[in-house]
Amino acid sequence: MEPVGIEACGVAARSATIESYRERGLSAIPFRGPLAANTVAGTVSGWDTAHQWSQDVLGGKLPLKRLLEDAISLRPRWS
Repeated sequence: MEPVGIEACGVAARSATIESYRERGLSAIPFRGPLAANTVAGTVSGWDTAHQWSQDVLGGKLPLKRLLEDAISLRPRWS
């Protein structure tokens, strides 16, 4: 089977340019918040697309909830 790629990042980071950060008085890209370019809004829909593809093409049986269970349990707890 040929490799398959799913591009799920969309256009959210298109405006994340050096100039746009400098115009806001920033010298670094924030790690969190609305200006963070290291997070991608389409990630979850990409996981869903990959899960659906694995069911349709590969006969995958695990529910999405189970596939994400370990990652969810390891998420940081921000206080």
